[in-house]
Amino acid sequence: MSNQTIASLSCPTDPGIRVARGVCSYAFSRGDYIGVDAGTGRDSQDGNGLFASQRTYSFQDVLDGTSNTIAFSERVQASFGRNGKGSPRIQEGCLTEVGAITTNPGACLAAVAAISSGNMYTTWNLVKGKFSSTYCDGQPENVGFNTVLSPNSPSCGNDNNNNSDCAVSLLSASSYHPGGVHCLMTDGSVLFVSESIDTGNVGVATARSAASPYGVWGALGTRGGGESVGKF
Repeated sequence: MSNQTIASLSCPTDPGIRVARGVCSYAFSRGDYIGVDAGTGRDSQDGNGLFASQRTYSFQDVLDGTSNTIAFSERVQASFGRNGKGSPRIQEGCLTEVGAITTNPGACLAAVAAISSGNMYTTWNLVKGKFSSTYCDGQPENVGFNTVLSPNSPSCGNDNNNNSDCAVSLLSASSYHPGGVHCLMTDGSVLFVSESIDTGNVGVATARSAASPYGVWGALGTRGGGESVGKF
């Protein structure tokens, strides 16, 4: 099954990747929780999104309401290691060796801004792209995203891992649609979320078990933060 290509799982705007496995354009929401168990790529604690490693949640766990909680978002497919693709796009790349992302997610924005122009990396020796390259492998870089940095923002990892196994990763929703991404809410509705959505204060660590500090976008990612989502 993991080797089968299912057309409905790939967004028509994504040119896709050529791998000997099935691929997908849709990522599981991990909420705004960034911390993971070092060396495994798995959540070391219970996150606040709808999905986490080796855990399941039901509708009764979605205390913020199913219409206010994201289940999935688009994320651009990619399959290259560090320095494996020249001038990669921001949406498909993940900048490695950005160590401050658990306490200051905004460090990812600053690090990428220093080596990019417009929507492209100008220096890419530390940039990899792994989403959906091994979709049957549940590492966050393969299957997940965070509601921290706004859609189509950069993604970053904290170490020099060349595969999809960074110990800590901050993964942004992304697409090639102009201006944002489509998200599937827990109630089954589909919403287009703008890349200009409010993200609050991305210079602080996630509260994990309380209201998200990352504005409306963070609130949409948490299943039980008790936030008021407001307009977006």
